[in-house]
Order: sequence, then C-alpha cells, then structure tokens
Amino acid sequence: PYPRRGRTGRPPTRKDPKSESRIPLILSLDIYVPRDERFGHLKMSDFLTYALKSIVQFILPELHALFDGTPNEFDSFEDVLRLYEGGIKLPQGPLFKALTDALPLEMIRELLRTDGEGILRFPTPLVIKDSKTA
Repeated sequence: PYPRRGRTGRPPTRKDPKSESRIPLILSLDIYVPRDERFGHLKMSDFLTYALKSIVQFILPELHALFDGTPNEFDSFEDVLRLYEGGIKLPQGPLFKALTDALPLEMIRELLRTDGEGILRFPTPLVIKDSKTA
C-alpha cells in the first residue's frame, strides 16, 4: 500500500547520481526500520550475541598468529584441532546458574550459557567429529 524504499535525502554518489551515497557504519545503526520488519528484543539479542562471538572468533586466531613464528599458516594438524577443542570452559553448578539467571541482558546470558559449550570455541566440523585424522 505504500512504497517500502523511498529517498532518504542523502547526497548522490559520485559515479551514479541516481543512487544515494552510503552512510558510515556507526550511523547506520540508528536508521528507521518499519515496525513490522524490526527484530524483536530476543532475536536482536541473539543476533548481537552471535555477531560478537563471530568477531571474537576471528580476532583470537589472528592475535595468536601475530605472535607465532610462522604467521598465516598452521605448524601442525594439532594447531587446527586446537581451534575446535579450545574455548574457555565455564564453571558448572547451581551458584553459576543462579548468577547467569540474575543477569538482566539476554545477550550476556547467551554468552555465558551453561550448556557445557566453551566461550570463544569454533563449532567442530562433521568431518573432524567423525575422525580426527580424516
């Protein structure tokens, strides 16, 4: 019943005057999104949590590579396996469960979930799950 994509008033691009220029990433977080297309608070929390996990999973191996003698390559197959077997194990027990349940933000609760999965751990590919020497 109404156009979904209208002009925003941003200046045109240099190469194509009929197209609008892009805005910086930080400013793009504060743009209008129609109510029916907006994420719910739980879905947005999950989205931000997995985005944060993905960023950290990218940065952590890069930091290890900076201090490695042979950057941008694996020295052995054990280095590859460490990506999937690593992570930070969280303590188990009722006290930790009560603490995470008391946290106000769903995003932090998702990061500190108590299902046994370590923080900052890559999901293990099916090939490696079947056989570590495959």
